Amino acid sequence: MSDLHPVQVVVTREVPPEHRATYEEWLDRLLTAAKARPGFVGATVVRPATDAEPYRVAASFASTEAMMEWEQSHERCRLLREIDRVVDTDVQWEVNTTLDAWFGVSEAPAAPKPIRWRMALVLFVVVSALVLSISPIVRALIPNAPPQLQLVASIGVDVLIMSYFVMPNLLPLLGSWLNERPAAGEATSAPAPTGPERA
Repeated sequence: MSDLHPVQVVVTREVPPEHRATYEEWLDRLLTAAKARPGFVGATVVRPATDAEPYRVAASFASTEAMMEWEQSHERCRLLREIDRVVDTDVQWEVNTTLDAWFGVSEAPAAPKPIRWRMALVLFVVVSALVLSISPIVRALIPNAPPQLQLVASIGVDVLIMSYFVMPNLLPLLGSWLNERPAAGEATSAPAPTGPERA
């Protein structure tokens, strides 16, 4: 059975100032390739404010399987070999599989967080739709059960549907919108690279 839990990868890479123009051009091509992959939710790039700071990329996928398929793709491997010939620096990365990965949230201190009211709006719409549609079905299936049991059964079905079907398929469409911010400061929204040889 496929692992449908959302997963996020936070990548940190030092890039010398003299190579940043080359790195930016390469990063744009890698991000475009990642965006086209199935199961990609969205990402945020935090660019260095000073010469001493690294690049940070937080990329979210609908599942571990989707992340692994991207990491093992020939296109990604080819692009990584290309940049390694120019920017030969250490890469650090973290993988987050908590509930927050639905929305691209990372435990890494420098990773940018999505807009909270948009997160709340998505959850409100999804939960409301499930409650309104599933509760009548549950009551029809167990009409003689106590109301408390009907409620618990309805909540259980709602959570399973939301976790395994709705959110993994909905967030690839909403990931960019959840993280979108005005074009100011250092953070910009974009699809992101991942993997042990991360960007």
